[in-house]
Amino acid sequence: MFRFWEYCFYRICKSKLLQEVELTSLIYIDACSLISLLQIFNLLTILHILNLSGVLVDIVFPIMILLTNHLFVFNEKKYIDLCDKYDEKADMHSKGFVVWAYVSISVLLFFGQLFTKITI
Repeated sequence: MFRFWEYCFYRICKSKLLQEVELTSLIYIDACSLISLLQIFNLLTILHILNLSGVLVDIVFPIMILLTNHLFVFNEKKYIDLCDKYDEKADMHSKGFVVWAYVSISVLLFFGQLFTKITI
């Protein structure tokens, strides 16, 4: 799963939207923030479906994910390593669709379970 998040980070950094950012250091911060947000959405969706919520789950775990990703996992050095690994691959389009689907499904499931918890 970690390799998938690495690939998502790489593809988000390479996206046309982030390539228009003036400061290149913001590209890595924005991509890392989006990956962290998706991981938090997935974690909270699973834990809320299992009825495991509380201060530890809703606040501490997301902060730990965010800090770990920003400080240790996804940064400019990691992006350069991933560029060497993934540049010029033939199946970039199909894998890009998988990244787009992951982002969409993560957001939809999170807000879907959040909405159903509120209305029930």
